[in-house]
Amino acid sequence: PHDDHGPYVPVFATGTAARAELDQLLTRYPTKMAGLLPALWIVQRERGWVSDEAMAEVADALDLTAAYVKGV
Repeated sequence: PHDDHGPYVPVFATGTAARAELDQLLTRYPTKMAGLLPALWIVQRERGWVSDEAMAEVADALDLTAAYVKGV
């Protein structure tokens, strides 16, 4: 549905600066769920918008459902 943006490139791929930032960020919160908004802010900063694919990636990284992330 977002062909004008090309194929999805993960923001939080292993070894990326964004992944390191997310991992560091999560140490400040009692649960992964608590890091949801900051994780979405990282995606927004890196991509300029938050696509469905990015929401699914954040959900996977935080052990949440994609539906929960989309609801936020």
